[in-house]
Amino acid sequence: MYDFCKRLDPRLKLSYFFLVAVFILYIKELFLLLLLFFPLLFYFVFAANFKELVLFLKSISFLLLIINFFNFFSAVSFEKILLLNVKLIFMAMLVFILIKSTPVLSLSAAFEKVLKPFQKFKFPLNDFVLLITIAMHFIPFLVEDLK
Repeated sequence: MYDFCKRLDPRLKLSYFFLVAVFILYIKELFLLLLLFFPLLFYFVFAANFKELVLFLKSISFLLLIINFFNFFSAVSFEKILLLNVKLIFMAMLVFILIKSTPVLSLSAAFEKVLKPFQKFKFPLNDFVLLITIAMHFIPFLVEDLK
């Protein structure tokens, strides 16, 4: 399955990433979210390196701790806090899968092709793609520093 994901066109992966991200942000039921995105967990358990997964989840645990700390003192229910945590974990998993299964240069070329129509509206496409490329390039270094 992991090889299949690596062979897909980067534009298709990017489009799928945005579609799934919208679904993750739109769903308000925790059970429905877990049911719809169980294949994402399945992919992570069986296709990705388990050591990388644990390191990755450890790296976002500090962010989740800070968010939970501030939500604990607000009038937010436990179910909404749990839903927010699951959404953040799924979004982070999506980014991790996208970065691990696609080279950074292919992703930047896909961004440029997908966002090409916005250039008619004088959107600084080259600057935006350069910004995304630099950010994606340094994510593995940040994860390595957390080791």
